[in-house]
Parts: sequence; structure tokens; C-alpha cells
Amino acid sequence: MSCCSSTCSLCRKQQQHAQQQQVQQQLQQQKATHLKQKDLFINNYFLKQCASLGPCMRAGDSRIRSSSSSSSSSSSSSSSFVDAAVLLASICADTAELRAQLAPPRGWSFQAAAAAAAAAEAAAAAEAAAAAEAAAAAAATAETASTAAAAAADGCGEGSAAPPILQVINFLVFFNFLFFYFFLFLFYFFSFLFILFLFCFHLLLFTYFYFFFISFSFLFIYFYFFPFISVPFILLYVFFSFYSFQSLLYFLFV
Repeated sequence: MSCCSSTCSLCRKQQQHAQQQQVQQQLQQQKATHLKQKDLFINNYFLKQCASLGPCMRAGDSRIRSSSSSSSSSSSSSSSFVDAAVLLASICADTAELRAQLAPPRGWSFQAAAAAAAAAEAAAAAEAAAAAEAAAAAAATAETASTAAAAAADGCGEGSAAPPILQVINFLVFFNFLFFYFFLFLFYFFSFLFILFLFCFHLLLFTYFYFFFISFSFLFIYFYFFPFISVPFILLYVFFSFYSFQSLLYFLFV
């Protein structure tokens, strides 16, 4: 269970790190786009300045070419002016090419770009949440399966302990049998002592008929309430009665 939870937490941290990197990339892209727009504005302004200087440059270039053949003293100044004009024209051309390259597509705007970035971020967050939920569900299913397998192995393995309720029942049954046999032993023992006492009393006083009446009444009541132990006591009673009867015959006829 701890291994699964640590793996899930690691996956969540990796997903959060990936989302943060994606958001940072989107912010950098927006910043770069903003800078491009700023450069585009500056380039537009510079192109406007180049366009306003174009007629003057062309007029100056024609005047320089017409007067270059007439005077040689001004050749150095005119050549420097031509070089400056050519350099400015090349800068204007490069700026126009850069403007064409940096021009955004039609219908583009900062609001649309921000909305698209927000939608992409929401989709990525939803996808990450769905992946996390699927991973958590898979981990829970695996944990349930492992718990069920462990329970089945514990229930079917050799030497497995019985359920608590069965242990309690076994203890109660054992205690019941112990209690029953203990009191059964006490009943046998004291009954035997009682009969032995009656027999000794009979031998001492020679009250044969009184002994028969008392012992028979006592044993009848006793065996009526405890029929499961009547057989051995009946045998004892018959034995002692027969012995007493023999003693009675011996006393009467000898």
C-alpha cells in the first residue's frame, strides 16, 4: 500500500512539473509575440520615414548624377551622398522584408492567442486529472486484488487460525464439557459416599426395612431428575440391596 501511494505521489509531482513547464513556455511565447509586435510597430514607423524620404532621395540621386559630370571638385561629396542614399535604401528594403516576415496572420490578436492558451492549459489540466484518477483507480483495484489474494491464502493455507467466533464457540464447548464432567464426578462421588453411609448405618443398626425404604426413596427421586446416570446407581443399589437382603436372611435364620 505504501509503495503504491509513493508511486502515485511521484506521478502527480511529475505531472505538476510538466504543467508548470508548459505554462512557462506559453508565457514565453506570448512575451516573444509581444516583442515581435513591438518590433513590428517600430519597423512600420521606420518604413513610413523611409517612404517620406524616398522622393527626396530619388531627386537628390538625379541631381547628383546630372552634376557629377560637370564638376570634379564635388565628386567626393556626391559619391558620399550616393553611398548614404544606397545604404538608406538597402536598410528600407531590409526593413520591408523583415516586416513581411514578421507580419502576423490575418485575424490574429492578443485576445485570441490568450484564449487559445487558456483552452490548451485547461485541456492539459483535464487530461492530467483524468490520468491521475485512472492511476488511482488502478492502484485501488490492485490493492483490493492483493488483499483478497492474501485473505484467500490465509484462509486456505495450512495451519491457518480459525475465525474468532469459532474459537469462542470451541472454548465454550470445551468449558461446558469440563463443567459437566466435573459436576458429574462430584455427583458420583457424593452419591457413592451417601450410599456407603447408608450401608454402614444399616450394618450398625440392623434396620433393614428402614434402610430399604429410605434408600429406595432417595434413589428414586435422584434418578428421576438425573436419568442419564441412573444405570450405574441402580446397579449399586441392587448390589447393596442384595447384600443387605443376605444380611437380613442371615440375621433372621441363623
